[in-house]
Amino acid sequence: MIDKKFEREILGFLEEDWVQLWVLCGVAENCGYKDSQVKPAVLDAVTCLLSSDLIQVGELDGESFTPWTGSSLEIVTKIDQYWSVLDRVPNPEDEIWFSKKN
Repeated sequence: MIDKKFEREILGFLEEDWVQLWVLCGVAENCGYKDSQVKPAVLDAVTCLLSSDLIQVGELDGESFTPWTGSSLEIVTKIDQYWSVLDRVPNPEDEIWFSKKN
């Protein structure tokens, strides 16, 4: 089940600026998700927001945001694989960024 409050919180952060994956993890924790619930909650919310064409996922190169191409499923799979390789909660050193779509 999609958590609309969590999605609204994510979109609120994206109103201000681009944000990294670790910020979404913090938002999930602030919305009451516990350790093992954070990753599935973030991936579910990102899937929904991508499918609704509300956000973009990509990389930041200096002052320029470069969105990834592909379907929502392909992009979320890429995030999931990246996160699995980390074998930890993402932190500010990680390079996945999110932007609100205009």
